[in-house]
Amino acid sequence: EQVSTDDTEFDMLVDLTPSPETTAADRADLRALLACLDQLADGPRRAILAAYLDGASGEEIASRLKTPIGTIKSWIHRGLAAVRECLGR
Repeated sequence: EQVSTDDTEFDMLVDLTPSPETTAADRADLRALLACLDQLADGPRRAILAAYLDGASGEEIASRLKTPIGTIKSWIHRGLAAVRECLGR
């Protein structure tokens, strides 16, 4: 027997909308992350944002920032460690 895959029926059965509590927790997590990123020096912060928000490769970041690839890798590694420590993780 064929099962109906009508999206409207599915949406009525499963509410995928986050709860207000989940939304508030997500916003608090984002604020904490941004505060930790703000504590980084400009170079490491820009390298991390380029890698994770733009999806840029190490080579692309090195080119953008006119910085050797080894420095970029170091900035990202140390910057992420500092962010983890700042977040208490």
